[in-house]
Amino acid sequence: NETRIVIVGSTAQFLPDVQNLDGATFTWTSSDETKATVAADGTVTGVAAGKVTITATTNADEGWTASYELTVSEPDYVRKDVNGVGYAILTGGNGWGDSPVANLVDNDATTKFGTSNVGEAWAIIIASEPVAVQQYSFVTGADTYNYPSRNPVSWKLEGSNDNETWTLIDEKVQTYQLQAKNKEEFEFPVNGTETYKFFKFSATQLADGFQMGEFWINPQAHNYAENSELRVEATCTAEGKVVYECSDCHALYVKPIYPTEHAYANGVCTVCSAKVSEVVLLPTRGDDNTPYYAKFRYANAVVDEEYVDIEEGWTNADFDDSAWDELMMPLGSFGPYHTRWVNDYNTFWFRRNFYIDNPAKYTKLTLKVTHDDDCAVFLNGTKLWNEFYWTGGENDWRLIDVDPSLLVEGNNVLAMYIEQNWGGAYCDFGLEANVGATVEVSDAGYATFVAPCDVDFNGSAATANAATCDGKYVKLAPVTFVPAGTAVVVKAEEGTYTVPATTDAALGAANALVAATADVTADGTQYILAKVGDKVGFHKTIVGTTIAAGKGYMVLGESAVKPFYPFFDEDATGINGVDMAEENAPIYNVAGQRLNKMQKGINIVGSKKVLY
Repeated sequence: NETRIVIVGSTAQFLPDVQNLDGATFTWTSSDETKATVAADGTVTGVAAGKVTITATTNADEGWTASYELTVSEPDYVRKDVNGVGYAILTGGNGWGDSPVANLVDNDATTKFGTSNVGEAWAIIIASEPVAVQQYSFVTGADTYNYPSRNPVSWKLEGSNDNETWTLIDEKVQTYQLQAKNKEEFEFPVNGTETYKFFKFSATQLADGFQMGEFWINPQAHNYAENSELRVEATCTAEGKVVYECSDCHALYVKPIYPTEHAYANGVCTVCSAKVSEVVLLPTRGDDNTPYYAKFRYANAVVDEEYVDIEEGWTNADFDDSAWDELMMPLGSFGPYHTRWVNDYNTFWFRRNFYIDNPAKYTKLTLKVTHDDDCAVFLNGTKLWNEFYWTGGENDWRLIDVDPSLLVEGNNVLAMYIEQNWGGAYCDFGLEANVGATVEVSDAGYATFVAPCDVDFNGSAATANAATCDGKYVKLAPVTFVPAGTAVVVKAEEGTYTVPATTDAALGAANALVAATADVTADGTQYILAKVGDKVGFHKTIVGTTIAAGKGYMVLGESAVKPFYPFFDEDATGINGVDMAEENAPIYNVAGQRLNKMQKGINIVGSKKVLY
């Protein structure tokens, strides 16, 4: 003689407490079948709002009876889509004590439906009128960032018009599309045309329990406004975020604030102490387990090869990955991860795009990777490295030297193939770089060089020099800092030298060198570095020859009368302190014979010795 409640369109079963009637059967009746019907097993179905009496009669003794009052209520359509169609929970699986299934459609993202096993992770939702499904959405739980493995991995959505016969609307199998974010909406397009009154969501695979803040059918209307308490300002080492919260349902919409510029002084950031000469092109998780994102594809299979291509050209920078999904990294079944890796014997293909404005300024690249199991890594289509089996845990990093010449101006991509074929699974990978310049010096002991960025020669075995021409010689002035795009003469023993990047570089000396930032076709006025005999200086170019990009040259024009201007340097010329005489004075060789023009070696010009 108790009251029970059922929603219109939903079912429930309320059985009497039976004593001393072992083996008895029951006949069930409803006092008003226009409001509720009752099946032979006592299951009632709400038909219309109102009250009705449900009675059970035994077949034993004198036909004992028991009854209860059933209240049939219209659904409470607390959540409505953009078209005004309402949705409400009819029934579902058993949730944790403070996380019942009713929370799944309660228009409040701060509450959640949570359960520990897949058999309970389901819900039936009723719409206020039949609708076709354009899309459906999950809103993640309010603490999902701390519990990323509670996002479902696989699920299905079904539709019905009688709450009995179900038609599949959409199914996802190991999608990894839900991310470890709090109270954020993730949409799944369907574009269906068939209309349904009832919808059944069922999680079919979980990683470690289940939780969800809201489940919505079709596009939703939101009233977003910034929640200043959740705003995080960006720094030079980390992104910030602007968080918008819906005043109606409390779902969040987050926009990133990109990191600020470093406050460099002499190549070192005054805020975080980062060096301009050491940069992270693609971060790994870091000490604070900061997430990053990678485009991905997935297959529930493995191969006995180094790797297999998921699509032709997938490791190339110009590959179109717009149809690939995005994964919150790192991925793992142990250690610090942001996406839980589930199942055995499966494979992932990852792409991480990054932009390079000036490849020439990178002097060293280092691939940083930890993996479990087999993997192969590529930069712009070139395989960098592969390894079978696994590293010794999520903190056992492989550090692989990479040729910086593989970088290109514009978009670049670091791609990884990884498969899980036994035991645990883990994946975290990135790319770090040194910034500066590399100088090649020949056996001449000198080279011209154009700095790709501000560089610092302090402490280097090579010295940088500004160069000027006084009409007699090319004179060098040592400098320590070379601004980007500036040409200098580098003096060193034959070999390759690397100098680090810095900031706010000033040359600090007069300089007549012109930087060839692109190939230059000589017109006869340019002089380039050359070794003539045992002397090094600047030699006049032949019209039509090419001065290579990255080199320096002088433009001496009509005032230049000699084909070669040596350095005013004892090591280079063998003579120090010899003055150049007037160019129109008579010229003699050391034998006293008059010459029409200067010859290689020592000449007597206007009674002065001149080296040419």
